[in-house]
Amino acid sequence: MGLTALYTGANGMKTLSTGMQVVGNNLANVNTVGFKQQMAIYQDMLSTGVSSASVNGAGRADGAAVGYAQLGMGVSMAEVRTIHRQGSFDIANEVTDLGIGGIGFFGVSRNGVTHYTRAGNFRFDKSGYLTDPSGFRLQGKPIVNGVAGGTGDLRLDINQNGKVVLPASPTQSVRLISNLGSVDDLASDTSDPFFSLAKTWDGTQEPPLGNGAFSHSSTMRVYDADGNARDLTIYFDAVNGVSNAGGNRYFEYIVTMPPSDDGRSFSGAGKGLLLAGTLTFGSGNTLTDMTAFVPGQDTSNLSSWAPASFSAGGLPQFDVSFLGQGGGAGGTQTISLDLGVSNPGGAWTSTATSAGAVGNNAANLPGMAQATPGASNTTAYNGASSTLLQRQDGYGEGYLQNLSIGRDGVMTGKFSNGESADLFQISIYRFTSEFGLKREGGNHFSATNASGAAQEGVPASENYGYIAAKSLEQSNVDMATEFVNMIVTQRGFQSNSKIITTQDQMIQHALQMKR
Repeated sequence: MGLTALYTGANGMKTLSTGMQVVGNNLANVNTVGFKQQMAIYQDMLSTGVSSASVNGAGRADGAAVGYAQLGMGVSMAEVRTIHRQGSFDIANEVTDLGIGGIGFFGVSRNGVTHYTRAGNFRFDKSGYLTDPSGFRLQGKPIVNGVAGGTGDLRLDINQNGKVVLPASPTQSVRLISNLGSVDDLASDTSDPFFSLAKTWDGTQEPPLGNGAFSHSSTMRVYDADGNARDLTIYFDAVNGVSNAGGNRYFEYIVTMPPSDDGRSFSGAGKGLLLAGTLTFGSGNTLTDMTAFVPGQDTSNLSSWAPASFSAGGLPQFDVSFLGQGGGAGGTQTISLDLGVSNPGGAWTSTATSAGAVGNNAANLPGMAQATPGASNTTAYNGASSTLLQRQDGYGEGYLQNLSIGRDGVMTGKFSNGESADLFQISIYRFTSEFGLKREGGNHFSATNASGAAQEGVPASENYGYIAAKSLEQSNVDMATEFVNMIVTQRGFQSNSKIITTQDQMIQHALQMKR
């Protein structure tokens, strides 16, 4: 009589005890954020042959094969497999509570060690790093001027006052859409009707342009390089009595600033005068073309006014320099003007080198080589003149007020100056085999040779899951399944213990036979 059954039963109890530990661990983590269920995978152990068995028909009169006669040695634990099934989302209160819908893991790092997790309960620490409860920092890319940089620790730049600051940005472009309804030429000049406003402007007077000299004006708030709010005013007036009008209607305009804010070296009447030009309206009373001239030192001399250059977007541009708080001039600031028509070609059609060469002849106006009206532009419908749209791209300094995170993992800040800015993009990672990941505790996994190297990707892109803000992925443990596993494991353990007691009784009975 052998003792194999004792070994088989004991081994079964040991293995099933480990299986019960797996069940217990699953149930213990039923409320753990991002926890992934484990499953015990069992396998039988190496069997031993029975020497008296008939194999391949040996020893049988008919020669029939009966197969191998083997006895099993019990059970062992083949694997404790992690089940990476999607857990349900639970609504959370903080925007930095994050879940991943679909494939992928968050990357987190500390002291040069990188782990991966589905638990997205992140918070900003005192240094501005977005960390998990274990102090590991979330990985992603900083976004500067709309361009994502290299992957690293996500961090908000907190100043000494504990605030996140959006630096001031000077105005580089202004957009103004109006309806110019007046047909009266109020600032009339028979020799230079297209530049009557420029000739009438007098920066030594207050106001520099009287109310009776223009038909419409619009003042815009812009920002200098220090983030200070400044004013630009654009004046319009109809142009009548010109030759070669060709059925078009014309308006003139000037772009100005308060003379007291002008940091340029201009003096006298030209103080505050930045740009002058004309607008051409076709038969539909919509803007079809425009001109723009920048002044020389002597603004009263139209021959010193040169055609404006164009921005990369095909808009005429002008230079401005604002006086600082101490009275000194600031740096030169170039601003483009969008009234509803652009010039992708970046060139003027005429060879006229100055405003003085135009006179009262519309044919001398240097129009845009590729005048392209926008979807909305300035019009000249009869009726009241009005400003329809004002827009500029500058802003003063602002402080972070709240955050939002999109499905693509882009974290956007809303600032006190009304501006929004993309700050970071969270990275997510996938693996060739998720089952090869090694558990590290704290809801973390690490990459192994079995899992393959981490493959970084963009959330909500092909083969990568999306980010769900204000959501936490719950444990994927199914309590009903685990209770069934518990019962089955307990019964198996009980049965294996019975094998031991039964075998012991058989041995005791055999020992008693000699008495």
